[in-house]
Amino acid sequence: GNKLVAWPESIFTSCKSLAELNA
Repeated sequence: GNKLVAWPESIFTSCKSLAELNA
């Protein structure tokens, strides 16, 4: 997709995943 959208979305997803693992 659009990199300008894809990179923040990927970071958000990664952070969300890490938060769930650390919960």
